[in-house]
Amino acid sequence: MGEAAIKIGKKHKSVFKDKVMELLPNGGNLNACLTCGACASGCPATGLEGMDPRKFLRMAALGMDEEGVRNLFILCYENDINALKKDIKGASRLKGYASFFGGLDRLNRYLLGCITKHLFSCDIRSRDAFESHAALMLPRLYSTGQELISRVTELCEEYKSAVAVIKSISLKNLNLEAMFTLMGKLEQNLEEIVPQNFLEIYHYDRIAQLKRYVAAIRIRAQRAAVDPVRDQKRWSEVSKYVDRFNLFADQILSNSLPDIPSSGGLSSGGLGLSSGRVSSGVMFERLISAGAGSTDGTCWPSSQWSKEKIDAVVDLFWMIEEYKVSLFAQELKTAVKISPKRLDKICEEIERMF
Repeated sequence: MGEAAIKIGKKHKSVFKDKVMELLPNGGNLNACLTCGACASGCPATGLEGMDPRKFLRMAALGMDEEGVRNLFILCYENDINALKKDIKGASRLKGYASFFGGLDRLNRYLLGCITKHLFSCDIRSRDAFESHAALMLPRLYSTGQELISRVTELCEEYKSAVAVIKSISLKNLNLEAMFTLMGKLEQNLEEIVPQNFLEIYHYDRIAQLKRYVAAIRIRAQRAAVDPVRDQKRWSEVSKYVDRFNLFADQILSNSLPDIPSSGGLSSGGLGLSSGRVSSGVMFERLISAGAGSTDGTCWPSSQWSKEKIDAVVDLFWMIEEYKVSLFAQELKTAVKISPKRLDKICEEIERMF
């Protein structure tokens, strides 16, 4: 496969781009750059540490300062990055789940991207700051890599266990439509909370919480099979917040992604199928993208909503997941204090933003 497409999101201030613009002769304008390669073809830095000036120029034109810095670290510290790649390839337990990510090469690329983004995507403006940051982060490459590999492996194992439990309950309840439907929605919930590219779209720290959310779905399925009435009673406590999340998400997506129909979003089983062409899991992924850049290399029109508003709605989604843990799998404990009162307050704050 070729190089992954550069991902772009909403326009933001780029100091690096402004500095480059000041150096361009005769009123040159990076906004008119077609990436033809004419200016970069004779650059003396071509090939230095594997550098591609054309790629860096395009990142500058798009205002992708932090992504450019991350790539510069990868190029300048090739030996350290190669050692990290070797560690990733040696993760024997994780290899068994490569098909979930679309193959071993893609899995390795996701892991490398997640680690380097976590350590090296930052706002750096000088050589001294660059070298200081390298001195601080390079010693953490190995431990961070091992930590992520361990987290992802445990997540995959829990995911496999949850799927097995849900399928087993489904097979035992083929004639009970309500239970069979609930299990189907919970399985959909799994797929949408942990999409194939979760390493690419979720923040490094968020990945640590996914195993708990998946375990909560498994526990809910097991308990619902024993007492479905109690399960539905508890779900009724969650559904009003799900409805409010859907309302906020639809308002954002209908304005930033015009060809995507607004829809019901989250379903009664958690994150189920939406009533339109796009499932709520895809809606949530695109909601993240609207605030942090496209996840699939697609350029979408800029949203009228600020990143602060989009992030607030994304945070509401995760707070609802924590609330589900508190109701359906209390023994797993929540990462933050959560209650209906707190969720009401969050929703009210978001409503004021809109």
